[in-house]
Amino acid sequence: MDGTPAYPAAHSESMLSVCTEDGAGLHSPAGVFALGQWYADEIDHRFVPFWTQHGVDFEHGGFLCGLSHAGELVCDAKDVAFQGRGLWTACHLAGMARAGAVCGGAAAQYEQIAEGTLRFLLDHCQAPAPPPVPAAAACDAAAAATAAAAGPLWWHTEVSRAGDAVLKPASPTSFVPLFVSEGLAEHFGHFGSEDSLRRSVDILSAFVTLMDTPDFMPGVPYTNPEGTSFSRADEDGKSGAQAAT
Repeated sequence: MDGTPAYPAAHSESMLSVCTEDGAGLHSPAGVFALGQWYADEIDHRFVPFWTQHGVDFEHGGFLCGLSHAGELVCDAKDVAFQGRGLWTACHLAGMARAGAVCGGAAAQYEQIAEGTLRFLLDHCQAPAPPPVPAAAACDAAAAATAAAAGPLWWHTEVSRAGDAVLKPASPTSFVPLFVSEGLAEHFGHFGSEDSLRRSVDILSAFVTLMDTPDFMPGVPYTNPEGTSFSRADEDGKSGAQAAT
């Protein structure tokens, strides 16, 4: 472990106990200050060192997602949404380190991690978009235009550690590209890369176009308060029943 502490499933000193000691309530000024100090210590001295040592793939680039609380690698598959979030985090930490606001590591180290993650994303995680649907073969011209606009949304869901195998394919209705977009946006914010900015905006623009389609539903299994699966058909049926009454 090289001196880096394991990341326990439960802390011996909980956040709540820190914020409520000496009778200070969680929502009191003293409690809020203690909470901020707890998070700062957690990020600087536990979270960042743990992931920097155990979760960064310095060989292939990007982040390894499947770690035990002791830092052992239990699964080397790479979730692409995690890579986008990791890119944002590395770039943000680099900016904070440059400003002297974080002590978990050096700015140059975070920048190296960010650039490695960006290369991994661009080289291995963007899926080739399906061939465009000719307007004549589509239901209408608007449907063909929507399919063409979804091109920037084709990012794999999960790939192998080296990025040479797709473990879960792309789906343009998933939220994966949005995590990639936020990582690219933060990369632009720190490094000033116009290419990252263009890619980020293209993803967001394509997703907005997709959301405007009448039958759009995200590829995430949300549930309603009763615990049953939500679908657009359920909502349409509910609206129709309300209109009928």
